[in-house]
Amino acid sequence: MTEATALKYVGQPLRRREDFKFVTGQGRYTDDIKAPGMLHMAVLRSPHAHAIIKKVDLSAASAAPGVRLALSGADLAGKIGSIVPNWIIPGTKVPDRPVVAIDRVRFVGECVALVVAETQAKAHDAVGLIEVDYEVLPAVIDEEAAIRDGAPQLHDNVPNNITTVYKIGGGDYGKAAREADQVITLRLANNRLIPTCMETRSILAQGDVDGTLTLYLQSQVPHMHRRWIADAVGIPEHRLRIVAPDIGGGFGAKMHLYPEDLLCPYLARTLGVPVKWWESRSESHLSTNHGRAHTETIEIAFRNDGRILGLKVETLGNVGAYLSNMASGGPTVNTVNFGTGAYKIEHYQARSRVVVTNTVPVDAYRGYGRPEGGYIAERAIDAPSMVVTDEPSAITARTVQDLTACPSISTVQAPHCDVSQPTWVPVRPRSSRRK
Repeated sequence: MTEATALKYVGQPLRRREDFKFVTGQGRYTDDIKAPGMLHMAVLRSPHAHAIIKKVDLSAASAAPGVRLALSGADLAGKIGSIVPNWIIPGTKVPDRPVVAIDRVRFVGECVALVVAETQAKAHDAVGLIEVDYEVLPAVIDEEAAIRDGAPQLHDNVPNNITTVYKIGGGDYGKAAREADQVITLRLANNRLIPTCMETRSILAQGDVDGTLTLYLQSQVPHMHRRWIADAVGIPEHRLRIVAPDIGGGFGAKMHLYPEDLLCPYLARTLGVPVKWWESRSESHLSTNHGRAHTETIEIAFRNDGRILGLKVETLGNVGAYLSNMASGGPTVNTVNFGTGAYKIEHYQARSRVVVTNTVPVDAYRGYGRPEGGYIAERAIDAPSMVVTDEPSAITARTVQDLTACPSISTVQAPHCDVSQPTWVPVRPRSSRRK
């Protein structure tokens, strides 16, 4: 692009090209797509945050009008692989997540059983006939409470409910704190949120005569979804086609792997007919991954003239009951690596712990970790202004990186973990599905 072309567009209002079909009702979304002989899936979800599943009775649901199939987690054991995270920080303890809960549920909304029927209404009616005998267990939903002694433990392989410990820093924060005139401690909360898209999730799986399978899926990452689904369901990747039609909002929540993404293709292959699932709004709030859910404790060491000497950060990232795709990387690499923001803070020390709780899993949402990291930096810069005479803008101007010296090397050094392993794990571990 020439300089003249750039000036023509930069800062100028441009006519949008994609709006016409949407404002005239011509958008094509997953739930608009119909297939001959299509059946509908509905899911029974746990009403408990933590419980043992003692018995699932499908007899009444199986006998309901229009029902073709009713299954529990035990029926699917070994037939579909577990949901495995895609980004695994070295040293992370990964809890197993079956597609449908088998003997224990760990959050309200977790899949417990499913029904496939001739219509969506019949499928939902039949789900209401499933009887489940639960033994309710103590639950923990707060990340600070989850790591205390005596807290309910979610997974046998995740002691103290901590899946990941990640440390990073540079300089000598202890020295900075000793030389400082004052040290302020702040507790920061990035509240949990729900990515409430205009269009809830849905999926249609349709087999073809040549043995290939086509999935219509609201995917922000269709090529990645093809790899994940092929691996877990046992379909050769070249025989699986993903079609991502128009998407009514995603914000990161539609770039993850969910149980329904695996159930529909499995059922379509098993039954030999197209199978569709559509998520209600209440289901969306219970099962689509949430965002944020961080608690930070930060210390700012500074002089009375407002000069910041050092910053110490302790992060607790609440990732819900299981590790979703990127969950071990969001509160760690994506947050504390950015804790100093655009500022020159010579002495920086950070530790991030990833914590499981009896809540809906948390994953990427609009920047995933970087907004949280930016919030740490900006609060650290603002805090000294509360006790010294400088305005926040003056402290910002004094601390911001000198643009004439850029690019510069950050004070943030390599993470204090096994750096012989890559921080980004690009290949998913093989699923536990029996071949």
